[in-house]
Amino acid sequence: IFIEAYIYLIGESLWLTVFHKERAVTFHQGKIQLEQLWDIGFSILFLSLVYTACSYVLGDYFESNRIFFSLIGILMTNKLVSARIQHKKIWTICMLTVYSLLSFTFWGGYDFRTLGMTVILVVVTHFSLKFTDRFNYEWIRTCDVKAGMILSYFAVQQFYGSRVKGLPTTTDETTKSRITQEEADSIKRWEKSKYGKEQIMVVRYIPFAVFILIGMITYLIGVWRLK
Repeated sequence: IFIEAYIYLIGESLWLTVFHKERAVTFHQGKIQLEQLWDIGFSILFLSLVYTACSYVLGDYFESNRIFFSLIGILMTNKLVSARIQHKKIWTICMLTVYSLLSFTFWGGYDFRTLGMTVILVVVTHFSLKFTDRFNYEWIRTCDVKAGMILSYFAVQQFYGSRVKGLPTTTDETTKSRITQEEADSIKRWEKSKYGKEQIMVVRYIPFAVFILIGMITYLIGVWRLK
């Protein structure tokens, strides 16, 4: 299910980049920043420790199910890179120390095959998600806001300091943050206020139930073919 949804997002982003580039939303983040490198390093070392533990505990099962554990790694990378953890740099250095000690104590050095795959997994996942993010949002007219829409972080930040009552105060950009009719009405009133804007950024919602169905069908076909 996840593979097919992931491939769809990449494919759709490529298609939109070629034929509808104007729909991309850019946040002007510029070049790779040092903080971003720390986030990537944190994810690589965390997954390396997890895979080392899995290899030690699960043995042959881990080796024969690398694809499954790679998918788990992709899911974890998505969360780890964006996680706001206090003292992340210190944790990264600590994990590097622990990973190095384990590697040289039990294996006589780094397992460059597993480490290299982890680096590729994290880097590709991170930047592919950055690539698809450009089309995960869209600008709409504020007067067209409706109940059930999902606001972006950027949109909610624009409400801070406004005296209009009933505006959304938080969002996690998931379906849990769908706005109510009362909030939609407040946003329309906000448009006409002093700090209001004619456009607002919302999150594009992709129905995941379709991928659940496709995933189940392809899984059953795969099991049948293997038999």
